[in-house]
Amino acid sequence: MNIDDILFQMKLKIWDDPLDFNKFEICLRRLDPSFSDSQCKALFQKLKGQEGKLDIQVFLSNVAGTIHDTVDYRNEMFKRLYKDLYTNNKQEDLIHELERKDSSSDGRVTPKELEQILKKLTGNKFTDEELLKFTRQLHKDATYKINYVEFMDKMTALGNKNHNPFKSIL
Repeated sequence: MNIDDILFQMKLKIWDDPLDFNKFEICLRRLDPSFSDSQCKALFQKLKGQEGKLDIQVFLSNVAGTIHDTVDYRNEMFKRLYKDLYTNNKQEDLIHELERKDSSSDGRVTPKELEQILKKLTGNKFTDEELLKFTRQLHKDATYKINYVEFMDKMTALGNKNHNPFKSIL
């Protein structure tokens, strides 16, 4: 059974929200109804993250034994975003929008805010699903926010190895 079949059988998408125990149990039983309550609880306890939920990608890699569409997709999106934003001189707009959405001035935004900013700056180059799938795969802190300095660092590192963000400042 391939990854897409597994997702279909569990009625999930790779970019769905992380699973709480109830959703996990439903998905697992759709895949294999023979799992007992104690097996489901033990498996969830083993796989869940710090926030008490289980990312779909982690779940799939444990079910299928392979990483599916995560690192490669994320890195490809970083490159595509870099190409669109930096070649069209939208990096200042990006910084301005990120700072504007950062209501607590701590250098972090929610995934939804980042999606809105990227959609606004790139227009129709990326679908809502692509952006959602991308932000679900980004590193988030304990409050489920994305550090946008790290985000921009990663984008410039993967998008253009010769990029020097300080060049424009100097």
